[in-house]
Amino acid sequence: MSSVTFAFSASPVRQCLAYLQFSNLSPFDALASLLWLQISSYKDASLGPAQLTLALDCRRLESGSIKAELTCLAWDDVPVYNAQFSAGATRVYVGYRVGNAQGEGLVVIMAGAPGDREEAQTVTVTLPTDLTAKIYRDEAILKYGPRIMFSLKYIYR
Repeated sequence: MSSVTFAFSASPVRQCLAYLQFSNLSPFDALASLLWLQISSYKDASLGPAQLTLALDCRRLESGSIKAELTCLAWDDVPVYNAQFSAGATRVYVGYRVGNAQGEGLVVIMAGAPGDREEAQTVTVTLPTDLTAKIYRDEAILKYGPRIMFSLKYIYR
């Protein structure tokens, strides 16, 4: 398994929401849909789309809740930018990597950095290495202009 972290600014997330043309969708909904569809597109078509588990409240996430299928965690309300590592230092971006991820993979969607508009999101994708390399280069994702914040360079040559 390997990971890549994308930072999506507000404007492209709004574009993704507009493209979906459903009312009352959140940035989490749009990005979870985008990632699920793109990850599924790389699977054997005869197997159908990846099975997806949504974990919408991390306070209720229990040990063993992350199953064999693809799991998407909504951490957009977790106050990650409140962490204080040294006095007066501000965080530019925060990313998560859940170690020892099991199953088909894990997508963690978090709020963007302080000062970004509400729609901005940071997304960490952990998948088998060959699939992570494909998602890293996926045109349907990259057309929304995310900044790639963290990745393992050696798999993306």
